[in-house]
Amino acid sequence: MDWKKKLKFIFIVAAFAILILIVLSNIFKMTRVSEKDFKTYKQGVYYLNKNDLENAYYNFSAVSKTSAIYEIALLRQALCADELNDYSTATKKFRMFIEKYPDSIFVQKAYYALAQNHFKEKDYNKAEKTFNDIKKLFKDTDYKTAADYYLGEICLAKAKEETDRNRINDLKQKAKKYFIDYLSDASGGRFSLECAKNILTLGVPITKQDYFWVGEAYFKNGLYKQAVANLNLADLPEAWGYLSLAYKYIGDYKKSRDVFEVGYAQNSDKLDESLLQKVIDNYADIHRSGVKSALYSVWDIAEKNSCTAADYVLYRLIKYESGQTKNNLYRKIYTEFPQGKFSSDAVANLFWDAYQRRDYQEARMLGQIHVREYQNTLAAPKILFWMAKLSEQRGNRTEARAFYQRILEKYPDDYYAYRANKYLNPSQNNSWRTKASHRLSEKLQIIQFPAKHANLSDDSISLIENILKLNDYKLLAEIDKNNKAVQSWINYKEGNFAVSARLARDVLAQLTVKPDFDDSLYKLAYPLHYQEIINNNARLYRLDPYLVVALIREESYFNTQSGSSVGAKGLMQLMPATASFIANRNGLSYSSLANQADNIKLGCAYLDFVRSQLFGEDLFAVAAYNGGPNAVKIWQSKKNYKSYDEFIENIPYPETRDYVKKVYRSYWVYLNIY
Repeated sequence: MDWKKKLKFIFIVAAFAILILIVLSNIFKMTRVSEKDFKTYKQGVYYLNKNDLENAYYNFSAVSKTSAIYEIALLRQALCADELNDYSTATKKFRMFIEKYPDSIFVQKAYYALAQNHFKEKDYNKAEKTFNDIKKLFKDTDYKTAADYYLGEICLAKAKEETDRNRINDLKQKAKKYFIDYLSDASGGRFSLECAKNILTLGVPITKQDYFWVGEAYFKNGLYKQAVANLNLADLPEAWGYLSLAYKYIGDYKKSRDVFEVGYAQNSDKLDESLLQKVIDNYADIHRSGVKSALYSVWDIAEKNSCTAADYVLYRLIKYESGQTKNNLYRKIYTEFPQGKFSSDAVANLFWDAYQRRDYQEARMLGQIHVREYQNTLAAPKILFWMAKLSEQRGNRTEARAFYQRILEKYPDDYYAYRANKYLNPSQNNSWRTKASHRLSEKLQIIQFPAKHANLSDDSISLIENILKLNDYKLLAEIDKNNKAVQSWINYKEGNFAVSARLARDVLAQLTVKPDFDDSLYKLAYPLHYQEIINNNARLYRLDPYLVVALIREESYFNTQSGSSVGAKGLMQLMPATASFIANRNGLSYSSLANQADNIKLGCAYLDFVRSQLFGEDLFAVAAYNGGPNAVKIWQSKKNYKSYDEFIENIPYPETRDYVKKVYRSYWVYLNIY
């Protein structure tokens, strides 16, 4: 008996070991992609891009079920069947996907497509269940919002099949609630107009709040007469903002003004900040006495009625005042609205005015207030920089270095970080001259997926890497559409460089704590393109290629088709007349300003030309590239500055002043990244 028990035990252990080996083998297979599966999937993408859906489906279905890319192959099968209107197959595949990959980054897409399929097939019970699942599982997503629209349509479809009046009425009431829920989430969304029309034709009681949502939807869809009609029926405190704007858009300026004056006095707190500011601007634009007079009228209403956005009105007025009156407005903003959105800028401007007047005691006092109370504002780096300069004037180098160091630590990618670094490192010449000896790397830039900013699991990132290798960019577009970091990377991979850089720029701007310069987000926001062309022309004209690429970024964000309202074109935004002049002067030929090689060649030649007109100074050349060489000559000749740092702050054209700072900020960041 003993030997039989031993044999049985050995058999069980052996069977268990074999089972483990099989499981491990399958796991290993599911973490890798065979060459055959890789080629098969890519072939599917090829046919997909040719809109040959049948062959695409065939190839996607041939991918092994144990492959690491079976997840996306299965989804692709479902999507192909869906586009072929083979709803039964699509439904089957979407269900398989949901059951097999419940944690996939594409599961929301699968649920939504499955629900739509049930809806198309008029299987309303299954559609209703699936859309309700979406609402429960994927709250605060666009899929949840769209589900409300479809659930409303399902109720209407069921109502048409009903004969019982009470049941019909209940379904219509339910439909209205779904449509209202949709409008409350997305009053300007894809289905908003359909929701608004449905609400008005349901034949069920409509409340004032309902009329407001309908009116807002019509407004956001550009149907202003219908918006006016419904917003008037709403008769709600929050309706006046859209109503005032809508009256303006249909040409009834008097009613627009009348609605504003009553609405702002009584219900200014009922509008969100951006809408309220837009309504104030609208009133100022159509006021019979002009913008300045209108803003003073608004300020009078605000004072008498304690209205919100009063500080915005004062801030707008500053543009139309000067001297002591302007400073009084800044002081009023700070003293009466110390926690307001415009207080930081108000204190910063008062600080700079005192500095300009050489009233360093007042400047220091205002600077200390700003440093203490407005640490994470756009003006903060500037104040820290000039506080450092004040400390230097007082001979307190330790304090000055502390200010400079603080800029580099808290605002490492700011223009003032570039300047602070110069003063912290005396070995680096404090002049504004750049290095013509620099060269951009001409290697193909590989930017890693911005995983830190994507909130995705390691498995999801691995899957994305496989999708990239397979060049299935259309599928990538389904990933987290609201995540700008993810969308920036996807756009970069698809060659949409301008969109990519702007998205990454916006993400960086929102981060209170900046990442290190080796973070992929910086490479997305400050990419390198056309390096060989830039290097060749920079070498020819003795320019720093990093300065050229910084200028291109600020001019066009690497969009070769970029054009301005005044006619500037291409990467370096050259006016046709300027391009013709510089080509004739330098004996250059060119075919089109949309051609990157031609545009960079002429842009570098022009930058060299304006530099030669302005004492060979890179700083003046950059300012002239935007404001014109004659204007810069005039500003420079006045000598109302002690240093080039002061020169920049005193450039009379706000656009040119900001432009110089942006270009040198980009220059600084490019140097740190590359």
